[in-house]
Amino acid sequence: MDPAPARTAKQCSARRGYLDVEFSSSKRQLPESASSFTLSPTRERLYRPRTPHVSVLPSSAEPPFSPENDDQLLELYRLKGPACKTISRAVEPQRHKKEVNGRLDYLLQPYDFATFFPSDV
Repeated sequence: MDPAPARTAKQCSARRGYLDVEFSSSKRQLPESASSFTLSPTRERLYRPRTPHVSVLPSSAEPPFSPENDDQLLELYRLKGPACKTISRAVEPQRHKKEVNGRLDYLLQPYDFATFFPSDV
């Protein structure tokens, strides 16, 4: 079986124009709420003040890490290694990976007894 000959740019644009005309009438019928925002010479655009987008992390309402959370984090770290994204999805309640990374850094840093028990020198 012979492969089909390559299409030229002219054939592609002609086909695209045909498809645009064929499907434009059925897809362009907007619902009434959407059509009120279309610009037309007789109708002014409705003004709605823009509300700023506020990003909320999933853990913004969560309490700080508890000792049980720390145990779970360390166990998952032992099982999965330093994959913070995987650990953040597995920990209950789910936390953002940056929070998990920061908490693991804190838990895995060497403990410095000198800050709590200064020498008598």
